[in-house]
Amino acid sequence: GSASHGKLKADQWRSVCTVSLIITLVRIWGSATALLRNFTDLVIAVEIATKRSTSSHHIDIYRAHLTRYLRSLLELFPDHKLQTNHHLSMHLDECLADFGPVHGWWSFPFERYNGVMRDINTNNKPGTLTGNTSLFCLS
Repeated sequence: GSASHGKLKADQWRSVCTVSLIITLVRIWGSATALLRNFTDLVIAVEIATKRSTSSHHIDIYRAHLTRYLRSLLELFPDHKLQTNHHLSMHLDECLADFGPVHGWWSFPFERYNGVMRDINTNNKPGTLTGNTSLFCLS
């Protein structure tokens, strides 16, 4: 793609990774590689976590695949340091149990506002905004 088309949003990345990339990686790597199993565990965890309904069974499946993904990630890439998002993802099962499906409370809707704020002219002066920012909250 070109820069004029913008960047993929999180939900678009999810679609690419859970559909297109799985098909492509199976064709490139074959079906019996540790890398593919690692990636598939991540995809299954994401698919379970982003379902529009949840249950204790779904949460158990999420936890199992995410744990296996993180463990195999460290085995495949021993020098890799886990990131904050890896840690936070280990708490998502608790949030699913407490708050229900993520569609009711996830942050994807706020990405739109991040994009709007990114496009606000600040004259490259951090901490200063133009007078149009009050319109942002009203839109």
